[in-house]
Amino acid sequence: MYPFGFILHKILNKALSTALLLMFIAQTACKPVSLTDEGSELVVEGWISEGEYPVVLVSRSIPAISEGVSEKDLSAYIGWYANVSLSDGTRTVHLVGKNDNSGYSLPYIFTSSEMLGEKGKTYTLEVSCWGKKAKASSRIVKSVPVTKLELKNDGNDSYSIVGEYENCSADSLSYRLLFRSSNDNKWQVASNYNRTDDVEGTNSFRLFSFHSGETIYLRFCTMPLKMKEFWNICDNNSQYSGNPLFPVTSNLPEIVDGALGFWTAYGVWETVVEIP
Repeated sequence: MYPFGFILHKILNKALSTALLLMFIAQTACKPVSLTDEGSELVVEGWISEGEYPVVLVSRSIPAISEGVSEKDLSAYIGWYANVSLSDGTRTVHLVGKNDNSGYSLPYIFTSSEMLGEKGKTYTLEVSCWGKKAKASSRIVKSVPVTKLELKNDGNDSYSIVGEYENCSADSLSYRLLFRSSNDNKWQVASNYNRTDDVEGTNSFRLFSFHSGETIYLRFCTMPLKMKEFWNICDNNSQYSGNPLFPVTSNLPEIVDGALGFWTAYGVWETVVEIP
């Protein structure tokens, strides 16, 4: 069964789909499912970053089917009328739904300009939709700076970006590197696009295949360690789901109580790299 955001991503050709990383892959075909089928589960995908407003996507899972699904059918699986609230322990705000074309997997998000992410605060998300309820909490941990950044000329008008950062594993933190190019303007996850040379216990990365005239925006995000396992499994599912030689066998860890998906908070360090 696929969470809905993945299938919508495939049809609408959205970039940087967080929902694409939420696959529970089933290689066998199933008949279409209606909203009343017991197999359909609530899917919540959300995050709040330091200094930014929250973003939450709400949908329902649908089976993997071989004949395809129309956009009209898929729209019924978006949680248009979800009740979404967020608390920082002191106050609670209700997130408002709105159409969005920022490149997320769903064209409709919930957000609020009344709450910005602050380092050290724990944010508790509650979602109710289709008679189902979900709840999850996450704390914005300290941002980890990239202490060294170097641009290397690989020849043939191709450049790579090499960086070093403080090792945060001792603090039970993990990281996720995002970047976007001025030529595309959509955020990419480094582990899914180009390549990072990071392995367990090291503190460096390398991004390849940039060209003269590009401006590269980097976001180095720190997050609770439990999210590392989640994203690692998502990345593997995304990479190998279509390859019969590498069947997907890993289930995602439970992050949200009462739903598939994730809710997490990010500490953020940002910079800009100009390619000469």
